Amino acid sequence: MALGFNDHFGELNSMESLDFVEFVMDVDAEFDIEVDEAEVNAWRTLGDVERSILRAEPAAGTRGQVWPRLAALAVKCGVAPERVTRDMPIFLR
Repeated sequence: MALGFNDHFGELNSMESLDFVEFVMDVDAEFDIEVDEAEVNAWRTLGDVERSILRAEPAAGTRGQVWPRLAALAVKCGVAPERVTRDMPIFLR
């Protein structure tokens, strides 16, 4: 699966493609879910990731409980904290 990030994200201290693979694995582990490749390929923003988590595992919590954990994972993978928003695009399609 070829995953690529929007070119301008390098300037914004966003995730690199290898970091994204780690991010997907971290999402799986953090929320005790297994997101399939088709779902991952549909992600365009961090908000899409959040919605996937909420659909896959309602026990993960409410939107307000999931977002802080998801945002922390994005930062761990190299996104500058001030850039982490639900509408932050993550793919170059």
